[in-house]
Amino acid sequence: MRTFVLITLLIFSPAVWAADSTHTWRITPVDDGLYALEMDSLGTKSLVVEYDNSICMIEVALSNKGGGGTLTDNRDAGEALLGFLGQRFPTKPLTTVMHSHWHPHSLSTVAPLLEASVEIITTRGDFERIRAVVDSAVFEQSTDLIRYVESDSMLFGEGSNRIVIYRLEKGKETYPSLATDEFLYFYLPEKRLMQCGCMYSKWSGEPVRGREVLYPRAEDLHKFISSKNLVVDGIVRLNYEKGETQALPMVGLNDVVANGISSRVILNPYRDLTADDLRARRDEIVAEVIRENIPGSMFNGLVYGALNKKDFATAKEFAFIQVMTDPSNANAWDTFGEVHYFMGDTLVAKAYEAHSRKIDPEFSGGGMDAWKKDLASFEEKWKEL
Repeated sequence: MRTFVLITLLIFSPAVWAADSTHTWRITPVDDGLYALEMDSLGTKSLVVEYDNSICMIEVALSNKGGGGTLTDNRDAGEALLGFLGQRFPTKPLTTVMHSHWHPHSLSTVAPLLEASVEIITTRGDFERIRAVVDSAVFEQSTDLIRYVESDSMLFGEGSNRIVIYRLEKGKETYPSLATDEFLYFYLPEKRLMQCGCMYSKWSGEPVRGREVLYPRAEDLHKFISSKNLVVDGIVRLNYEKGETQALPMVGLNDVVANGISSRVILNPYRDLTADDLRARRDEIVAEVIRENIPGSMFNGLVYGALNKKDFATAKEFAFIQVMTDPSNANAWDTFGEVHYFMGDTLVAKAYEAHSRKIDPEFSGGGMDAWKKDLASFEEKWKEL
C-alpha cells in the first residue's frame, strides 16, 4: 500500500502564512502540485491543485457553517482569497473552482470569482441555491463560466493531478445521508486521495456501547468508494481539528465500518416505542443515553421519522429526550420548537426558537420561516397516509 501521501504531510517544509485585517490562511504542500489551504480561525480546509499554467481550487471554505448557516456571497473574503493566491502563485492564475455542495462551508463567495473569469464546476440543483445570493448582473454576464456536472462523472485536468469528479444523488436506497440532494466527490487517482466535503466525521467521543460510532454519512462514503472499487489511501474533508494531518487515513474509515456501531443500531431499542412507552420510560432512557454516551442529536432523525407518520405525540417525546440529553445544542431546541409548531402550539414554539438563537445567534437552519415551509412539505406527505 502506498503511504507517502500521509508521510509527506508530516515532513514538508513549514507552512506559509498570509493575513490581512480579517483573513488568515495557512497553505501547506500535500504532494507534488497539491496544497491544503486552511483557515485556522474557522477550522476549514480547501485544496489547491497546481497545473503547468494554472491552478484550480476544490472547495472555497471561507465559512464553517453547514446547512444551518446563512448562505451569502462573501465578497471581502473572496477578493482577499484571490489576492493571496495571486501572490502565492504569481504565474499561475486561478481558472477553476469546484465544490461539493451548496452549504456555506463549501462555497461562500461567487461574484468575485466570476468577475475574475474563474470557472465554477457545480451541479444544477446546488447552483440554483447559490444563485439566489449572487448579484444578478454579475451572474447574467457570466453564465458561460458555470459548468454543470450532468452525468455520473466528469474528468478534469491532466497528468498526475487529474481529477475525477463524481456526481451523486441523495436517495433512500442509494445514499440516504448525503448532505444535500446533489453532491460531488473529487478523486485524485494518482494521489489516491478523495476529497469528500463534509461526508466524513471521525467519532471523537467516548465509545458507545463499547464501540466507535459510525456516522451515516461516513457509511455512505464508504459504500460509494467500495462500489467504484477506488483505491484510496487518504480522505480529505472540509473541516479539520487542530493537529490533524491533511488527510485522514482510509484505514480508519475501513476499521469503523468493520468494527464500529452505526446510529441505526444504537437507536434500534427506541425506534418502535410509542409515545406512552417513551413517556413512561423517559427517565430510564435519559439515564441510559447519558451512561452509554449516546449523542442526543441522534434522536433528531427519530423525531422526523415520527412526523412523517403524523405522530406528533411520539415526535414530541423523542424531541424532549434530545433536549434533555443535549441541552446546549441549538438544533435540538429548534427541533423541539418545530414539533410544537406542527402541533399548533406557536407560543411554546416561539419560546424554543428564541432559546435556540440564544444558544447560537448564527443558527439559521430553522425557525418559524423554515417550519412553515417544512409543514407545507409534510402536509403533502400526510395526504398519502
